[in-house]
Formats: sequence, structure tokens, C-alpha cells
Amino acid sequence: PRGGAPPATPAAAAAATHYVKVVDAGGTTKYVAMDKLVAEAKDVVDELKTTLLKKLDDMRAAAESGDAKAYAGLKTQVAEAKSKLSVAETNLADAYALVTKHGYQGAAPGAAPGAAAPPKFVQVTVPGKPPTYVP
Repeated sequence: PRGGAPPATPAAAAAATHYVKVVDAGGTTKYVAMDKLVAEAKDVVDELKTTLLKKLDDMRAAAESGDAKAYAGLKTQVAEAKSKLSVAETNLADAYALVTKHGYQGAAPGAAPGAAAPPKFVQVTVPGKPPTYVP
């Protein structure tokens, strides 16, 4: 072809030409290149896990200090964070499936998580106490 050499592999060609329409929770639409899709989905999951762990730490601190009002507010925030994380993990699994369907294997090593994946638990540690796990 004129204008340059073709991509080195069919997977690279597929990744270079496929874009996916992504609508975030706020309703913002953007188009993401196939090779960036899984990375972006992972970033969202990681960010939400970090947020959830921070809220759980804050909730534990509120409980230990006896601040019932803060604890109740954080309990609601933790439930919302868990819900968002669940959706993000589903979106990540969907991203893996979509990338695999289009033959792009470079997005992530290993097998993609499936619908039958075990539930995810977050470890909560309190100094001097054994760790607990929260779904």
C-alpha cells in the first residue's frame, strides 16, 4: 500500500482501527482505542478499590471514636462505593471479553475474568486485631 508499511501483525491492525464508545457514570461519552480499553477499565477498578479502602478505614475510625453520625454517613458511602466497584469490575470483564472477541491479545496477560469468577473481598486490617474481609 502507498503511504507506508502495513501494521506488523493483524492484532496491531485491529487494535489500531477499532474504537469503543464508552459512556461513564456521569453520562460523558468518549471513544477509546481498543488497546487502551482494558487499561482504562483497570484504572477505574483500582481507583474505586482505593476509595473503598479509605472509606472503610474512615468508618472504622468513626466506630472506634463512637461517632455514630459519621459512621452512619460512611456506611452509606461504603455501600455506594461497593456498588460502583461491582459495576466497574463487570465493565472490566466486559472489556476483556470485547478485546478478546476482536482478536487483540496484548491488552492483558492471563485469562480474562468470567461471569463465574469468585466474589471479590477487601481485607480490612485493624492494628492488634486479626484481618477481616468485606465483600
